[in-house]
Amino acid sequence: MTKKICFILMMVFCLAGCITGQQYATMPPPVSQIQGQCMAMFHGFLDQTTCIHGNISSYPHAQPNPFTQEYIAYMHSLSEKVKAKKISGDDARVELIQRLNNLRQRQNREFAQQEALSNQRAAQVQQILKQNKIKPLELYEMKTTPVPTQTNCYVYGNQVNCLSQN
Repeated sequence: MTKKICFILMMVFCLAGCITGQQYATMPPPVSQIQGQCMAMFHGFLDQTTCIHGNISSYPHAQPNPFTQEYIAYMHSLSEKVKAKKISGDDARVELIQRLNNLRQRQNREFAQQEALSNQRAAQVQQILKQNKIKPLELYEMKTTPVPTQTNCYVYGNQVNCLSQN
């Protein structure tokens, strides 16, 4: 009977979540995918960067990593240069794509270094454990002899007081 009640309650809560429109947080797509989509939709560099920044910002629950933050800062810098006519939109687009590729390569290198360091630490721990084999804990049975105990009890009104002595 309790299983049926639990099942019914679980279904009610699931349906309540569906009715309220509860949305689960989704992972943002990679910056390269966002950049590609925005560059395909818009032809002007400033429109592309507005699209890219808007799409990255549309995931408020996802904290951008340092590489994404650097990419966004560089993109804004290029946008200012295009607005000031110091660089053309086409040149800025090429620089932004190159920066993304460089950042991705750097991120991959750092990830590989962290993984190698983690593997190295795991190997060191295994080596230390192998060198310093800890002897298993030996348990010994303790033999005790019973000691006679003398207990004296006294009644005082509704209370009983007992004292034990070895």
